[in-house]
Amino acid sequence: IITIPIIEGAQYRIKNVDVVGEKREDLIASKDELMKLISINREKYFNREVLRDDILALRNYYGDEGYAYVEVAPLVKEDDKKHTVDITYKISKGMRVRFERINITGNTITRDKVIRREFKVTEHGYFSGQKLKKSIANLHRLGFFEDIEINRKKGSRDDLMVLDVKVKERPTGSFTIGAGYSSFENAMGMFQIAQNNLLGYGQKLAASGTFGSRTAMFDISFTEPWLMDKPISAGIDLYKWKTEY
Repeated sequence: IITIPIIEGAQYRIKNVDVVGEKREDLIASKDELMKLISINREKYFNREVLRDDILALRNYYGDEGYAYVEVAPLVKEDDKKHTVDITYKISKGMRVRFERINITGNTITRDKVIRREFKVTEHGYFSGQKLKKSIANLHRLGFFEDIEINRKKGSRDDLMVLDVKVKERPTGSFTIGAGYSSFENAMGMFQIAQNNLLGYGQKLAASGTFGSRTAMFDISFTEPWLMDKPISAGIDLYKWKTEY
């Protein structure tokens, strides 16, 4: 038998909330701007989960400005007599970080440029946590990979970071064949073949056909998702339909 006694104690109300920098230059925006990211001051009672969310929001804000190693320390001061609490978020921004290199491995079919063009961050560009998340989402959206692993490590200097991108490719082609019977066509057959990553260039090529005693339909389509290396999709369809009424 295990008995766990719990003593709640008193609830502590939120009194004062502040944001300070370890040094004056550690605040990259006005206090009013940073306070908009904080939610604990809208709580009636102290809530540690909201406190963690505030720390994450401040880190993301600084991370999007290139400060990949920002530290946010919450200083909590309780008044045990009045049952109130003062919270101060102390920020040390650290160095502004650039990407020294972006290394891509595991892509045996997909070309490097097909992966790199989906990234919102670039080599020698400043670190941005939000852009990095968008980049990973873009890679998943391609549908070419069953697993994507991102690792960040220190570069040749303290203000440089190396991004290692390891992908595991999945089959991107499909083939379907079928047959049937109807009172109009009698016996009929169909096929469809498609490749969504043609020769590793990210292009889509598909061909399909349906044929019977009275009908014949053939269709070939090609899609280039990045026309002239710009995010403009272009495609062409060649088709022929024949029906005997």
